[in-house]
Amino acid sequence: MHVLRHLIQNAIMAFPPVRNAASKYHHTGRNGDDAGVHDTLARYAGAGGSASFAGKAILELGPGQTPHVLLAMRAAGASRAVGADIQRYQEQEAAKEQGVEIALYDGARLPFPDATFDKVFSCDVMEHVRNPRPLVAEMRRVLVPGGTVFARVDLRDHYYLAVEDRWLTCLKFSTALWNSMTWYRSSYVNRLRLSDWNRVFAEAGFVADYAVIERSERLAELHDQGALPASALRLDRDDASTYRFDVWLTAAK
Repeated sequence: MHVLRHLIQNAIMAFPPVRNAASKYHHTGRNGDDAGVHDTLARYAGAGGSASFAGKAILELGPGQTPHVLLAMRAAGASRAVGADIQRYQEQEAAKEQGVEIALYDGARLPFPDATFDKVFSCDVMEHVRNPRPLVAEMRRVLVPGGTVFARVDLRDHYYLAVEDRWLTCLKFSTALWNSMTWYRSSYVNRLRLSDWNRVFAEAGFVADYAVIERSERLAELHDQGALPASALRLDRDDASTYRFDVWLTAAK
């Protein structure tokens, strides 16, 4: 990773007009891919299938250019389908005409009253959140008693998604330097590992049930050999090898 180049790109992206112009070229969510939308919807539905959306008020964090999932939830009988995003996209505006609500927020404070939603969902979003602890606490706040959260979280360095050996490269930089390189860019990741997310969920008062934990055999092998980059040597085997997970969160009793 060329540090100077990333510092310059991040500095340029700090200007809102530049970010707004760049958003036209973002590829977020499923981008209208019907098969991808179906897969995401199935993950959100869980064992209950689409019937689990009927009569429910639902919030999706970061729908991006894919309000199609929210549209499908409305079609399945959701009483309310709301997307909260930090960026406005043209596709979101079109979805409003079909009963989907879109709210802009600052990435930390959700603009809804307490106990508003039955279900909160996010797919490949939480790793990009700049302030994960307050946002997870906000997710708990806006849930009704007995409500649930589903999140799919991708822990890989998003600058090297195609290079398995480099999925932990993001850990090599100090927090200050990493933020200076990536804070305003769409591929920013907050670098939390599985154990970190466990603590964040527990601190917010959630019980986590991991439906899927995906681990890299290659990174596990490098861990066992002591061949990971120096910045990743502190990780235990699970944290070093886990690159993605699906989790259901319920409020602790």
